Amino acid sequence: MKKFRTSQSAFTLIELLVTTGIFLVLTSVVLAKYRSYSVKTTVANTAETIVLSLREAQVYGTSGRATSTTAVQCGGSSFNCPYGVRLIANNPTYVIFVDKDGSGTYNNVSERVEAINLSSGVNVSALSPNSPLDIVFKRPFPDALINNVPGNLTASFLVSNSTNSATVRITSAGQITIE
Repeated sequence: MKKFRTSQSAFTLIELLVTTGIFLVLTSVVLAKYRSYSVKTTVANTAETIVLSLREAQVYGTSGRATSTTAVQCGGSSFNCPYGVRLIANNPTYVIFVDKDGSGTYNNVSERVEAINLSSGVNVSALSPNSPLDIVFKRPFPDALINNVPGNLTASFLVSNSTNSATVRITSAGQITIE
């Protein structure tokens, strides 16, 4: 009679401990890096959101946006209304507005199109030329009117949290960049 060899395949206790140890080390490294990555991307995403709001106001201001409330106060046509964004230093929200009276600034709540909250822990500061900062776009050109001051100006502000920051710049020619 022939005797068959049986193979025993299983993990030994040492192999199991080594595998578990490697898994725990890799998991702890990933979790530690995830927190710093999350904090860094929060600032970048907030800066991008503000830039998108500025672009939205630029598009509305140069191409027009038809609404029933703006037609009465913008020279009879809602397509003539300037649109803008107001930022205030250390304020957790900023406003996209329609400049119904053509003053080049945000005057009251009736001009508000949308109020947007910043991400938690993120702050807007170092507004230049000053706070509040009103950036308005009006037809027919995509040029930016900064704080209702005509001329060749550049506005900037800092988007930051406790460890990271991004600077947003807006030129009077309508160029918007993140640095």
